[in-house]
Amino acid sequence: MDKQYAALQNEKQELLLFAIFMIGSVEILLFGITRKFVSNPVKKLNIGANEIANGNLSHRVNIESYDEIGELSNSFNSMASDLNVSLKKMEESNEWFSKIFVNSYDAINISHNGITKYVNPAYVSLFKYGESDLIGKPFDIVLDHNSAANIKRYLSSISEKNNIHKRIEVIGYTKNSNKVFLEVSLSSMEIKSETYLIAILNDITERKRAEETHLKNIELKKSNELKDMFTDIMRHDLLNPANTIQGYSQLLLDKEEDEQKKRFLKNITNSTKGLIEMVESASMVAKLENVEDLDVEHLDLGLIINEIVNSFELQLEQKQMDINLEMSGYYPVLANNMIGEVFRNLISNSIKYSPDGSTIIIKIVDENSYWKIEVVDEGEGISDEDKPYVFDRFTRVNKGNIKGTGLGLFIVKKIVDLHDGNVGVTDNPYGKGSLFFIRLKKIDTTI
Repeated sequence: MDKQYAALQNEKQELLLFAIFMIGSVEILLFGITRKFVSNPVKKLNIGANEIANGNLSHRVNIESYDEIGELSNSFNSMASDLNVSLKKMEESNEWFSKIFVNSYDAINISHNGITKYVNPAYVSLFKYGESDLIGKPFDIVLDHNSAANIKRYLSSISEKNNIHKRIEVIGYTKNSNKVFLEVSLSSMEIKSETYLIAILNDITERKRAEETHLKNIELKKSNELKDMFTDIMRHDLLNPANTIQGYSQLLLDKEEDEQKKRFLKNITNSTKGLIEMVESASMVAKLENVEDLDVEHLDLGLIINEIVNSFELQLEQKQMDINLEMSGYYPVLANNMIGEVFRNLISNSIKYSPDGSTIIIKIVDENSYWKIEVVDEGEGISDEDKPYVFDRFTRVNKGNIKGTGLGLFIVKKIVDLHDGNVGVTDNPYGKGSLFFIRLKKIDTTI
């Protein structure tokens, strides 16, 4: 009996030890399983979260299971992939914005509460300021007072009416005080409940100047039309009656024998002649002022001068004067017929201002590509002080009792200038008097 009891106790102890062993083994096994299927995946997820937080959006968690942890890892990887795609799109969008902002031909200013926050290179180039001179400063430092006030009124309208876009023209000044005309497109944007103003500026200075020039041309055209109308009226209403008065006074003068009456008639005739000369000169000046391009043709200077000299035969005879022509041959030029008015004025002045019995010399000198025409008289001459001004409008040097309009030599210079020539006056190299000269381009008749 005792032996049987002892054997039973031994078996019982062995069974208890085995049970303890089995329990320990199961616990170890469960710990390993938990470590493998729970703790390690959680740790991987934790590491992945840290990688994502540090910006490594390409990191992925590799957990091969089909339980909740496996689903969590799949969701984590999908989230990381979506974040990566979104970030790339954001970076691409920022890159596009940066390139547009930096490379834009138009000047751009972004301001907040009237203070400049960003400017692009075109803005810096437009106003010639350094970037540091603009950022952090009032946006309107480059604008004139009225333009700045207009934009400030727009800022007020944004807060009151929530306007989002406006286009206005303003005036600005560069760092070196050059005036620029600008077309400004204004818009607003909200960032974190703060309103920012975006100003895109287009330089329209050349366009504005062209518009101003166009308006001035229109005004000038109207002025010229008015002047032409006045000239036509003047010629019609003054010249025709003056010619009539001169004709009748000359007729009466030729028949009158009473010396006192003859003196009165002579004064009337001379005054009327002066009036006619003034009207004709003023009409010629008005005509020349409107000339831009001349219709030209081949002309012979020698032939023109000979014809004009012959037209003064009566005046030369009355003053017992001679004209010596030191020219022969053919003197071709490309000119307008009004060139004859140049020689008519010079010869008329020479006769008018030279003493009776004197001689006028006219000659043409070959100066390579130019013909130089000289008209030399024996009059009082012109002082050195007056020489620079004799071709100005309404300028007359002191000629005693001899009257004139002061337009003759102005007309001479105007016509010569239109022919790309030049005109001047010097002292008579042969004695008392003046030498007027003109240079006109020759034309090659051998071609």
